[in-house]
Amino acid sequence: MNILVPRIVNNKLQIFDPSNGAIKRTMALPSNATFSGPVASGDFATVSIHLTSGVNRSRTYNMKNGKLISDIQM
Repeated sequence: MNILVPRIVNNKLQIFDPSNGAIKRTMALPSNATFSGPVASGDFATVSIHLTSGVNRSRTYNMKNGKLISDIQM
């Protein structure tokens, strides 16, 4: 079984395999923001993005292929 774990490093969401430490995917996040999370659920990782303009967003990515699933402004 392949378990993938999301983590935030600087302004990137990294997906890594804890069994061997390999980074499987890297997704860029906005540079003018701070982040909360990520939260993993199944194959998905959700990150809360807090832009310096005061806008908050929630982005969900598929950890297996790195595709953006949703981008919601709150």
